[in-house]
Amino acid sequence: MFADNETVVPGEVTLLPDFEEEATDDADPPDAKKTASSRRSRLSLDDVVSYFAPCGRCGYFLAGYRAAKGMENLETAVSHAKSGWIVLDWNQDVRELVLKSYGCRIEDNDLHYESCCSECRRHFIFRASRSPNHPDTLRIEIKPRKRQ
Repeated sequence: MFADNETVVPGEVTLLPDFEEEATDDADPPDAKKTASSRRSRLSLDDVVSYFAPCGRCGYFLAGYRAAKGMENLETAVSHAKSGWIVLDWNQDVRELVLKSYGCRIEDNDLHYESCCSECRRHFIFRASRSPNHPDTLRIEIKPRKRQ
C-alpha cells in the first residue's frame, strides 16, 4: 500500500509506437498524408444522394440525371466536386429534366441561368460555353444552404 505523498514509478516502461508512425513510409512524398486525408474528406455518391433525397424535386432530378447520363458520369461529377457544388454535363435530356424537376425552362440561346428549388432552396446555375471546345454545364449545390 502507498501513502498519499508517494509516487509510484514502474521499473521498466515500454512505449508503443504510434499508428501513424507505422503507416508512414520514408519513400512517400511529404504531402502524402495531406493527399490521403483530402481524399477521405471528399463526399461519396451515397453522401450526395443522402443530401438530395429529402427534397422531392432534387431527389427526382438526381435520379433522372443518373438514368439519363449513367452512374459512372454521376460518380465522376461527385468525385470532382468543389466548394459544395457538383458540375454536371448538359444536353437536351438534362434540359428537360430541369424543366420537369424545377419548372425552369432554359432555352437554347440562354448563356446563363440561375435559379433554386422551390422546395429546399438548393441553387443551380446553367452556364453556356463560350467556345465549341467546352461543353455547357449545370452546377448544383450539394447541400442547400440555410437561407433567411
